[in-house]
Amino acid sequence: MSLLGVWLFSACAHRPPAAVPNVQAFDREVYGGWMVVSYPQLAKRPKTRGELIAVVGDQISVLTANGAVSVARSDIETATVVLFSGDLQINSRITGAMITTISHGVLLTATIPLWSLTAAATHVAYDHFAEITYPDVAWESLRRGARFPQGLPKGLDPASLRPRPLPKEDERKD
Repeated sequence: MSLLGVWLFSACAHRPPAAVPNVQAFDREVYGGWMVVSYPQLAKRPKTRGELIAVVGDQISVLTANGAVSVARSDIETATVVLFSGDLQINSRITGAMITTISHGVLLTATIPLWSLTAAATHVAYDHFAEITYPDVAWESLRRGARFPQGLPKGLDPASLRPRPLPKEDERKD
């Protein structure tokens, strides 16, 4: 039962902002992923949060609530882009399967831990595919989450772009 508790806690511990589409809508989404850029502690610079617009050379463009910001790779400690949020149907299906193990009698002690491991593996897989973090991956990998993966179109002024509407509470989350 302790694995079930850990699984339920981990499901609540990390949730991407509401601005990120669910996994079914991801391939039809016109916006970039949710980007959080952290800087070295000595820089005493607040994190940059917003939509990833483009990765051009050694710069990333992020559309924040205050407008477009360009950040040099050399200034970044970590940059994480969240592409999509998990599918809650998987959580409910696995939870339902765990509950049905009551009918297994003595085998219950074996089947609940198996379902717990399945749930944990599912969450790890979602995190792995839903988030891209530099420097854990190559700089160019961040392009996958950009509104313009090939770079900013010629003649496009980033100041003309409008951010996706965000709930106030999500602007404070990582």
